[in-house]
Amino acid sequence: YATSGGLTEELEDHAHPLLVDAGGGPDLGPTTVPPDRFLVVGDNRGNSHDGRMFGFVERDAIKGHVLGVYWSGGRLAWRGL
Repeated sequence: YATSGGLTEELEDHAHPLLVDAGGGPDLGPTTVPPDRFLVVGDNRGNSHDGRMFGFVERDAIKGHVLGVYWSGGRLAWRGL
């Protein structure tokens, strides 16, 4: 939604700016994820080549899990999850 002239979204009670300079990415309407598949989406929806473009991912194609974010907002910013 738009606030203060920019686009933001609320995640875990924190406002995050949305960078949609690259067009915002494709919309993804209601969908059902098949069993043993995952929908992988990027956290920068305006500039992410993710499951909205290449589809669902099989379980055995996933090689790890996120431990934290080390690059955020154009700078190093370690945030363990």
